[in-house]
Amino acid sequence: MASMKRLLAIVPLLVGLLVISPIGSTTTSAAALPGKTVVAGRDHSCAVLTDGTIECWGRNDRGQLGRGTITAVDEPPAPVVGISDAESVAVGDLFTCAVHVTGDVSCWGLNGGRLGDGVTAQTSVSMPQTVPGLAPAESISAGTSFACVVHVDLTASCWGSSNVDGQIGNGTVTGSVEATPTPVVGLSDVALLDSEDRHTCALLGDTTVRCWGNNFSGQLGDGTSGTDSGTPVTVAGLSGVVDIGVGKSHSCAVLDDGTAMCWGNGSNGGFGVGNTASSPTPVVALGVATAISIDAGDRVTCAVLTSGERTCSGFNSHGMLGDGTTTTSASPVTLATPADVAEVSLTEQAACSRSAAGAVHCWGRNSHGEVEFGGVMSNPSPSALTLNAPAAIDIDQYNLCLVDNLAQVRCRGANSSDQLQNGTGQASDAFVTITGVSDASDVAVGSTHACARRTTGDIVCWGNDNSGQLGDGVGVSTGVVTVSGVTAATEVAAGGQTTCAIEGGAVKCWGNGLSGQLGNGAFAQSETPVTVSGIASATKVAVGNNHVCAIDGGAVKCWGSGLQGQLGDGNQASSNVPVTVTGITDATDIVAGSTHSCAITGTGQAECWGSAVYVGDGSFGFATEPVDVLGVTDASELAAGQSGSCALRTGGAVSCWGQNSHGQMGDGTLIDAPTPVTVAVPSGVVSIAGYDSFCVATASAVACWGRNDDGETGGVPLALSPDPVALSGPAATPTTTTTTTTTTTTTTTTTTVPGSTTTVPGGTTPTTVPVGPSGSTVFAPVAPARLLESRVGVGLTTIDGQQQGVGRQGDGSAVTVDIAGRAGVPADATAAVVNITAIRPAGTGYATGHPCLDDPPLTSSLNYSAGVSLGNEVIVELDDDGNACLFLSTETDVAVDVVAYLPAGAAYSPVGPARLADTRTTPAAATVDGLFEGDGTLQPQSEYLVEVTGRAGVPESATAAVVNVTAIRAAGVGYFTVHPCLDPAPNTASLNYTAGANRGNEIIAPLSADGSICVFTSATTDLSIDVVGYIDGSTYAAFGPVRLLDTRPGQTTDDGAFAGLGKRTAGSTVELDVAGRVGLPDDLATAIINVTAIAADGIGYATVHPCLDDPPNAASLNFVPGVNGGNEVVAEVDDDGRICIYTSADVHLTVDLAGHTT
Repeated sequence: MASMKRLLAIVPLLVGLLVISPIGSTTTSAAALPGKTVVAGRDHSCAVLTDGTIECWGRNDRGQLGRGTITAVDEPPAPVVGISDAESVAVGDLFTCAVHVTGDVSCWGLNGGRLGDGVTAQTSVSMPQTVPGLAPAESISAGTSFACVVHVDLTASCWGSSNVDGQIGNGTVTGSVEATPTPVVGLSDVALLDSEDRHTCALLGDTTVRCWGNNFSGQLGDGTSGTDSGTPVTVAGLSGVVDIGVGKSHSCAVLDDGTAMCWGNGSNGGFGVGNTASSPTPVVALGVATAISIDAGDRVTCAVLTSGERTCSGFNSHGMLGDGTTTTSASPVTLATPADVAEVSLTEQAACSRSAAGAVHCWGRNSHGEVEFGGVMSNPSPSALTLNAPAAIDIDQYNLCLVDNLAQVRCRGANSSDQLQNGTGQASDAFVTITGVSDASDVAVGSTHACARRTTGDIVCWGNDNSGQLGDGVGVSTGVVTVSGVTAATEVAAGGQTTCAIEGGAVKCWGNGLSGQLGNGAFAQSETPVTVSGIASATKVAVGNNHVCAIDGGAVKCWGSGLQGQLGDGNQASSNVPVTVTGITDATDIVAGSTHSCAITGTGQAECWGSAVYVGDGSFGFATEPVDVLGVTDASELAAGQSGSCALRTGGAVSCWGQNSHGQMGDGTLIDAPTPVTVAVPSGVVSIAGYDSFCVATASAVACWGRNDDGETGGVPLALSPDPVALSGPAATPTTTTTTTTTTTTTTTTTTVPGSTTTVPGGTTPTTVPVGPSGSTVFAPVAPARLLESRVGVGLTTIDGQQQGVGRQGDGSAVTVDIAGRAGVPADATAAVVNITAIRPAGTGYATGHPCLDDPPLTSSLNYSAGVSLGNEVIVELDDDGNACLFLSTETDVAVDVVAYLPAGAAYSPVGPARLADTRTTPAAATVDGLFEGDGTLQPQSEYLVEVTGRAGVPESATAAVVNVTAIRAAGVGYFTVHPCLDPAPNTASLNYTAGANRGNEIIAPLSADGSICVFTSATTDLSIDVVGYIDGSTYAAFGPVRLLDTRPGQTTDDGAFAGLGKRTAGSTVELDVAGRVGLPDDLATAIINVTAIAADGIGYATVHPCLDDPPNAASLNFVPGVNGGNEVVAEVDDDGRICIYTSADVHLTVDLAGHTT
């Protein structure tokens, strides 16, 4: 991000660094100025300490803190692993880079070109890795998704995930990824670089400035605006520059006379001249004469003065000026705190400073702890809010509202849909009184709206009305409106985009009803109240995200989404009319969370049902009927949210259970609580409410804990004045590197990758061998076991200690994998089903599995790219010795897991393809029969059960299924283990996935006794499962492998047919002849093929299907640009002996055949 500026406090020192030629001379030279040692980033910040270590803090969901971990929890300052010789650091958006004293550069975090190692995939790297092939560097800077360095020869290079604005400086303005360092054209004698967002400026030895990249606001300074430049342009009329600072849309400089100049976007007073005018050429800024360094953020500028003070001006909505306010100022504000400032670093919405003594202070937006760790987006312990006798409270995902002792409604938190009704659109951690509601008796809060029940029985609502949840029949938010047709309400409740009320014992609902949550027999929304069917004596109503529950004469009835058992009737099905919850006849309270529900019985026992991680009995999975919450037998009131519940107990104690990612368990940790934990709440609690956060009310106060993105449970995540950062030592004073050689020293680092110790085989839980209809064994599964592991390390073992630690494999290497006679595979097995994983490949390459007695065929079992760990499950024929061989074209580590073996005559029958499961909550999440769809993103360390038999043509007698399992929009590096619902799950990987890339793998999955499979996920991700066949039919024969299709020009196939067809265009279909080719029989039923996508032009998928059918709604292979990837597919062959391959985006394809059935 924008530079943490070098301390050039006295001009004589500067003159010693920049050798300035006399006027009229054409000979200039420069020495590189030192890089930055403290940098404020958008979501994380870093500092170089005096001992050469780096400490970073804030967001770590892409590994950008460099600790060897990827976490969803914001982190306090701690060292970056393996760095003890850093000179400077640069912080981008989700990645970090550093320059070492050797001149090497290391980067870590989100890749996609940002790390300079040639990898274009959006993978995450959690430990520093050296940028390969980079000439020794002096300093580094970073923008949103790119980085630039000054070399020891005073040239510059850049790299990054996009060049759409010309920010790479290679002379072009394109959207291409430049994943390796690229020289900046026409630039030499560079003393200093600074980057922010999408542009960079360079200070040259002749004291002039060149800039390139985005120029929408004139921030390049050449007198133009709106035209980006991929080539450095000269900033007009500027010389004698000693420092530069680049912001999001403007740039600034300090001259050798101590004055400041800025150009570009001057809105919000960022130039500090008393107005908001912009300028495409430099103008005098900040009104100072003693500036020594400068930096810029998003419409805000700060300069450090010789006095050690700082002066700032501009946009201040998030406290970026650090003056204790959020008031924007077009005139400079000079501040003496913190004292003795030597450098200042600004990013878009935050800032940090370093004192001469090395103390670091930060201020501004603190959404991820990048300014000050603790009490930020999560409050893991209750924080008290002093109020006057709150009469009622409610909290949902973004807002807390209450009714005070004056019958007024007061709200705090988010305001994007005008939930606070103050017209600002800005979140507030202070309560805002809702105008026009002065006689409230109750309040209810939905995701982006709220409603109040008035003492008259009317209901008024405000906020978002996109689903009609305000109930006035308009469908557009117009302020506080009265709900139509409800005049004598005794209760109101809201959740998601739905609102319900009780009137005369009947329940009326309005808003979103697409899951049936309006209860009127329809799956549709309504902008006015509709009466819920079959309820006449309601006393309580609770609204969840997509379902509703009510107490009706002591019984509990629920309706809406029931896919996770939250309706409590013993089923996992939705209902648009109320169903009766099993076994409860004396309920006194009811609550509805996102995917679960809870009630209190007449004895005080709390009971819950739905998604079992939330229901409080310690189990995981689904509880489709009520279960007792352990130890909670004296509950008086309940609260339920998106991922947990809390109970107020008769003695005033509070217990909570469920997920804890936001601290919503209130026990001071972020550790999930499958069983209740105690919350330290104030005495005298009288009521409780919750969602992603929970609040309790006493007679005089409200105490809240949990999510705090918008200040709903505590101080809004802003630090309005500089706060000290607790580092383990002082930050270093910037220095130039001492490197004088042009020889690059390469540092070897270790990178956390999928397929690491988390995918090492563990136990040897036996798996029942499935038996076909004739009694013959088919696709006999074994407990998934690792047979080959090239890496050396703790936990990196094989099932029997053989073939472990064999070493990283070089280019063109061949590995013999002993299979028969190991891990339950018999000596007479003819083929094996194995998962081959390439780990940390050194470059683009492929792996081919084949019988060892043959030479490697012209096929690939797995395609991989540099730095991207990928796996694929394949059926490989064994030689007479029971072995298979693995050819590796490019250097990589490798692991091989066996999951099944194939005796002669294995039976197989194709179906579909058909989608059996899709957890996404979008309209695209459609399954073949409507089951197992829209269940929501899977959470880390969770397991998802999917029924297979009896669906999509898979008979009850099937013993195994061939399914394509895909990880969608994964939040981090992780893996799936697909197994027949064993306990515990095998410790192997069926699919390794990475953040930001959809990854699929086709596997032969043994079924449990009841015809189901279970999918364990190690990280947060959505999941889809497509079935393509089952074991219970034709005869299987291993064959080849042979290449049947290669669309690339100049490439061939085993028989010369279907070669060089050209890149497949979006929406096109290849009709591929299979039967009768290369010795294949004419009566093929299925072909076992590996389909590989190469050089894709966009994100897309391929679907393999019989040519006589239209492409089904199932993906055989997902692909992304820059990553060649393959998948093994069991493809049904049509009556003409063909298969068809549909592609949704432009891509090259290869098809290799490994076996068939007849």
